[in-house]
Amino acid sequence: MNDLALDWLWLYLQIIILVVITARELMRPRKRNIFAIVMSLTMLILVQGQAWWILDQFEGSDIGYIQHLRQTINLGAARLANMYVGLSVICFGTTYVLFTLYTRPVVRREADKLQYRTHPPTYNLLAAAWVLVTSTMLLQISGGLEAIVFKPGQTMAGGVTMFLMMVGLGKFPLFHKVAYSQKINWADLALCSLVLFLFLLNARFLAIFVLLQLVVLVNYCRVEIPRRGLLGIAFLVFLILIVFGLYREFTTRFESVELEALQEFFVPYILENGALDWFYHANVEGFVGLAGILTFEASQGGIAHDFGLSNLSVLTKLIPYVIRNDPDLPFMAFAETVESMYPYQEGTLIPSGMEMAYAHFGLPGVLGFGAVLGYLPHWLHTRMSNPRADRVLIALLSVVLLHLIRGLFGGTFLLGLVEIIALLVYRFMRSMEDLVRFQRSSI
Repeated sequence: MNDLALDWLWLYLQIIILVVITARELMRPRKRNIFAIVMSLTMLILVQGQAWWILDQFEGSDIGYIQHLRQTINLGAARLANMYVGLSVICFGTTYVLFTLYTRPVVRREADKLQYRTHPPTYNLLAAAWVLVTSTMLLQISGGLEAIVFKPGQTMAGGVTMFLMMVGLGKFPLFHKVAYSQKINWADLALCSLVLFLFLLNARFLAIFVLLQLVVLVNYCRVEIPRRGLLGIAFLVFLILIVFGLYREFTTRFESVELEALQEFFVPYILENGALDWFYHANVEGFVGLAGILTFEASQGGIAHDFGLSNLSVLTKLIPYVIRNDPDLPFMAFAETVESMYPYQEGTLIPSGMEMAYAHFGLPGVLGFGAVLGYLPHWLHTRMSNPRADRVLIALLSVVLLHLIRGLFGGTFLLGLVEIIALLVYRFMRSMEDLVRFQRSSI
């Protein structure tokens, strides 16, 4: 029988640290650090939650390894991964405490408040036309509205990702009005809701990003969200990740969506396996990625860390698909060569942040990764609390940084770049609208 008593105690300590940070911020009467709350909860769900699930697979049995999707994880590697993650969480908590306790609060004088340029309160027809065209193309590539409603998230190739990102421009009319304390109309809400709907049907995490970006803007630019409101947001995230995720799982198993078949799938599946069991087995690699690479390292007698060089392949993603995949051009060979430097090719399709930190720099990388995650909430909270900062841009990138915990570092860079480009395009549209209005008024 596997004795994991010390491993469980170590995991409990990690959970306690993250829960204490979350509770400390929630108990603040005002000026809560939303980023510390979201970062801690994201780690609890994606890393510590899956660590719990993995240890539970070994608990009370004599098995020496388990199979998780594409990778094998042995008991020794799982225990070592738990140790490394715990050290990373301690770095996270220490950094958070240092920057929280030993940083003087920013005192703003009345004269320091920024007077934002007033945008026209009317709805931006150009942005609406953009979203209408790109969403139409998105639906066409995805097979139509019926296909993405009854087979959601099953087509992310052939231009779907590109058009999905282009549709994201439709959230900016609402985001800007929230940030600049302008009057919000039904069209802004409708357009942002359309973006959220299309993102949800194609990529759950991108839909959560849109939701959290709006939450950040409302909290720092309009009114501080009360605790009940934060609980309601957490419930919405649960609906997207688990309930809608189970619906997506159902649609991959059955040719047609019928209410009777849906009930026959959901109820027995949840009762037999549990929704969380499905979530950690089939969806998240926050912990098993690190455990997997440690298993691989033990079997190989060591690995050659790539010091982050494999991330350079992201540069080829900036080149059009037809060009970068032309075998007669050097871009495809460059991407394959750089990607081959990553020491754990047998891992998951999307390596987690903990796995990549270890693949790049070993244990120091995992510890440094935790320290960076501990510093980010302080930096983002300070910037968002400053009305002179570009709070729309910061809100966009702050939520994208959560992708560091779940996915590729290069993927996080690309998501951030897409957000910046979309924001610049929208602001260009607004400037053109302002110019037309000025010319009309001067006639």
